[in-house]
Amino acid sequence: EPLLGDARAQVFIFASDAHFRPYKSRWQERPAALSGSHTRHGEGDAIAVDGSSQDVEGILAHESIHLLAGRRWPDLPLWFEEGLAELYQTFELRGEEVRLGLPIPGHLRWLRGHRLMPLQRLIEIHRRSPEYNERRLKEGFYAQSWALTHYLVIESEERRPQLLRFLELVRRGAGAGEAFVAAFD
Repeated sequence: EPLLGDARAQVFIFASDAHFRPYKSRWQERPAALSGSHTRHGEGDAIAVDGSSQDVEGILAHESIHLLAGRRWPDLPLWFEEGLAELYQTFELRGEEVRLGLPIPGHLRWLRGHRLMPLQRLIEIHRRSPEYNERRLKEGFYAQSWALTHYLVIESEERRPQLLRFLELVRRGAGAGEAFVAAFD
């Protein structure tokens, strides 16, 4: 049996944000600020994308990571799940060469031009947090999640075992903050 079981999903690509809007999750009575989404329901998984977005393939890759990660690790901390999805959103295949973790210019601009939120806050953000849902805060959450995940997964060989310990502690039921402190000291 494959590691992830049957990881198929229905994919819906909407012609515009206006067509996608009725299917978006809601935040404070309004459609959420997003250009793609993954949902799991009784009949399987679905990925929805605003087809007028600049990077439809990247959004599909991003949402596919949510599908795969959610099947294998349903309790991933949100910062890591989004950071991983952002990391894979830049996936490129050139002949036999695979490129992963390429810079995301918008994230780099945000990181250079803004003050970072405290690491403890980043780790505690969940799906109902303003930083995940409000357009003006969301960009910072995604940029910082991407940067931290990029560092832990790609840049720092010394931190990878700590990341695996963190993920194992979370899988066993530890809270994200508690697991982070225990794993990264």
